[in-house]
Amino acid sequence: MFAFLRHTKPARKAIRHAPWSYRPRLEPLEVRTLLSSFVTVDLSPYTNTRIQNYQPSAAGYPEGMVTLGGIPFNIQTVGGNNAWNAEVVSGPYPHVLSVPLNIAGATEVQTLINTF
Repeated sequence: MFAFLRHTKPARKAIRHAPWSYRPRLEPLEVRTLLSSFVTVDLSPYTNTRIQNYQPSAAGYPEGMVTLGGIPFNIQTVGGNNAWNAEVVSGPYPHVLSVPLNIAGATEVQTLINTF
């Protein structure tokens, strides 16, 4: 909630400050990684469902090469499966997805995970 006070005093003439009186405050920037240093992983061999089919509001979820939160993701092409769902997998639980990456020297892993 915001409250704004209104003064009934007559407006005062604005005071002009000398150019040297304004000192911008410098703050360190967040650490950024170049998009070219990311490696997207093709998960198409593991997809078994389409995330846009789960509920009506999911129809607008992005597909293809997208950048989310500054991280590039390849969310498969329009029209095909683009997600893995444990409920679609046959056999006893737990259903586990193992993806061999073979990426040497990786220091971070960024994932997109959605739960319903």
